[in-house]
Amino acid sequence: MAKNTSFRFREQWTEDMEAGYRTAVAERILKYFWIILLIVIGIQIYNLMFTLIYTGWKMNTHSSRVYTFFYVVLLAVSAAGLSGWPYFKRIVPQKAGLIIRLQVLYCAIMLAWALGITLYDQRVSENISTYLISALSISVLSYLTPLQACLMYGSAQVIMYICLPYYQPEGTSNYGSYVNASIMIIMAVFICFYRYFSERRLYQDKQKILEQNILLNEKANTDPLTGLQNRVFLDGKMEELYRECLEKGISMTVMMIDVDDFKKFNDTFGHQAGDSCLQMTAQELKKFINIEKEEYLIRYGGEEFMYAGTEINTEEAFTKGQKMRAAVENMELPFESDRSSAVTVSIGIYTAVPELSEKEKDWFNYITKADDALYQAKRAGKNKVVMSPN
Repeated sequence: MAKNTSFRFREQWTEDMEAGYRTAVAERILKYFWIILLIVIGIQIYNLMFTLIYTGWKMNTHSSRVYTFFYVVLLAVSAAGLSGWPYFKRIVPQKAGLIIRLQVLYCAIMLAWALGITLYDQRVSENISTYLISALSISVLSYLTPLQACLMYGSAQVIMYICLPYYQPEGTSNYGSYVNASIMIIMAVFICFYRYFSERRLYQDKQKILEQNILLNEKANTDPLTGLQNRVFLDGKMEELYRECLEKGISMTVMMIDVDDFKKFNDTFGHQAGDSCLQMTAQELKKFINIEKEEYLIRYGGEEFMYAGTEINTEEAFTKGQKMRAAVENMELPFESDRSSAVTVSIGIYTAVPELSEKEKDWFNYITKADDALYQAKRAGKNKVVMSPN
């Protein structure tokens, strides 16, 4: 059946995805919206100073007091929002929804302020530019959902239609104001719709790209046969692990683990059985890995595995190695033959706390010393664990 690729008005997201999107929106608001608040504060300070100077610092007219009230209200709200910015940054992402709602509330206050100024201006002028500019600016600079945009702009427009004649001289024609305001409000709502859906689509696309990159990265760092990390992961992780141990003064342990007589096993049971043997060995060894303590099991190559971990001493490392060896020896293999099908591993271990003098030698020396210990285990008869001396 062909996949339906038709446009959906709004795709259903999981709660985790919605939470991530809210966090992204809140972070974008915190990144840019403070600039808007600063601009609004600057404009209101200018308006207040102009009113004071125009009235000779007396504020002796009714209109000057009304305008001053409007300016002070928006100035106070904007200043309060700006002063709370450090707090808002601290509560992201836990309170991302609150930050978005406060931004919506501020936009509603700003639109109401512009509408109030515009209506009061009608006593002496038919100019509605303050309302129109504010409405358009809010749609471009803020984040509003379609429902919020419709409610906020629709309410403001209805109030404007009803109240505009009451503030104008009798006989004033409002046809031009109504048409201009209607067109501008429709444009503002359209911009809100467009931004909402395009930003959600962009976020969704980014998430898909991130998920694909994670999958590709996991695939590049994972051995397809055993599911363990591979040499690509080793090259990227071991340097980081070594530097962390060097900085914290904690031990790092490397074990080289080799399946004994694997070629003979392959020749006896076949390559498919050999692959199954490596898979089962990897799963047995993996039982002893605690990822919370930064322990890693890597397929080093062929029938050889490598363990890397931190914060265990030589005794603990040797005990872990013995448990790994015993677990592999005791696992049951589903292969039948006249000859024994038991699988064993030899393990070489090197544990030490990195020192500054070792910095030039780097982490590869740990592999070399563990490999030397592995060679000694092989010479000692195999199915052995040998600890390399520090």
